[in-house]
Amino acid sequence: MKHIISGLVIISILLISGVVAEDSNDTVSDATLIESWMLDNETAAAMIELYAIDLRMIEDGYGAVILKNLSEKEDFKVYTEDPDGTVDALLDIIEAETLKNEDASADLQKLYNTYDLLNATGDQMLSSFEANELVAVDEEVSAYKDAAVDLTSTFDEFIAKYIDKDTINEQAFRLLLYTHLLGAVNAQEGYVLTADPALSEKYVEKMAAFDADAAAFEARFPDVSIDEMKELKEKAYDIVLKTIQEGSETGAEMDLTALMPVVIEIMDGYRQTTTLQ
Repeated sequence: MKHIISGLVIISILLISGVVAEDSNDTVSDATLIESWMLDNETAAAMIELYAIDLRMIEDGYGAVILKNLSEKEDFKVYTEDPDGTVDALLDIIEAETLKNEDASADLQKLYNTYDLLNATGDQMLSSFEANELVAVDEEVSAYKDAAVDLTSTFDEFIAKYIDKDTINEQAFRLLLYTHLLGAVNAQEGYVLTADPALSEKYVEKMAAFDADAAAFEARFPDVSIDEMKELKEKAYDIVLKTIQEGSETGAEMDLTALMPVVIEIMDGYRQTTTLQ
């Protein structure tokens, strides 16, 4: 009798477990269905274009302070003021599509909020920089750096969540690869200005993201070469690694002189890839 009761108990447990497992699977399936909403390819391309524009704007802010060059400030202003409506046109495409999904709309608003903070901190930093005869205020540079990191992270999260790299076209994918290189450069420039160790981690993270997406690109487009981008990545990586090693050995401040020509090459590659002129 004991064995019978024990057997019934075991069967009952298995049946209950099966129901729970089935409910759990249903929940996972439901969650998967909810999370699988993606931007269409036109909107995905617009979002990647927008990301690249904002990364260039971040670089202009850092570049003005590093190079002590007010023309970089004017470039920063061009992107924030959008005189030709380029950014607004991208946003029209993005907003129309994200309205179809509540989570995407909320995440887009978060992106807007982080952009507004970058714009405000950048304007403050560069205004003081100009007023102080090309001397930046450390606290304002730090605030700009924090805003830049937040905006970059928010873009990365949005793209990971809503863009399907298995369906975007070749040009959009190539531009996505450039965003990794631009993001890495920005992290390094921010590190030079603030010595925030989190930016060294961000630099490594963006380089690893480039490697992963470069492999995915080559798998999808085996007949298309991205060797020039891979070479730029290696150049930047080697220069930064060498600079870090020399700094740790001599105690000298990090010098970005050798990296700037590579930054220019990355920017030139971006201009050749973007659909925006």
